[in-house]
Amino acid sequence: MITLRSIVKLTCKSLNQGLHFQKCHVGWIGLGFMGTPMANHLINKGNSLVVYDINSAAVVASSPAEVAEKCDRVFTMVPADPYVIEKGTILMDCSTVHPNTSKKLLQLSNDAGVDFLDTPVAGAVPAANAGMLAVHSVSYHEFCKQK
Repeated sequence: MITLRSIVKLTCKSLNQGLHFQKCHVGWIGLGFMGTPMANHLINKGNSLVVYDINSAAVVASSPAEVAEKCDRVFTMVPADPYVIEKGTILMDCSTVHPNTSKKLLQLSNDAGVDFLDTPVAGAVPAANAGMLAVHSVSYHEFCKQK
């Protein structure tokens, strides 16, 4: 199990090291109660983020497409199905959506040439603020073996 505190210490080059995104831009779509602290922890660990949120006050990128264009890793943390792609992108979806939505996103991602990782988190806002969410990437290890 990986916590957000350790997420930036981990890399696809070594399954033992985890999810550190060296020399790439990380995209984050969704800056609500959960997404903001999660993104902040990545920034605090030295990652460069391009972010987007439907709240115009929080927009740094002009659209989700701009996030995908500028980033080779994109996380999403959106509140519902309707809010939830670009070739070569790895889409890591942390959203609170129905499992069938994740299956549809997997198929759509595959059709678009995008790698999709269902990446649920365990914990609530206090855990997100403390950097202590448990991040579960269902197919991350298998994905890394293929890369």
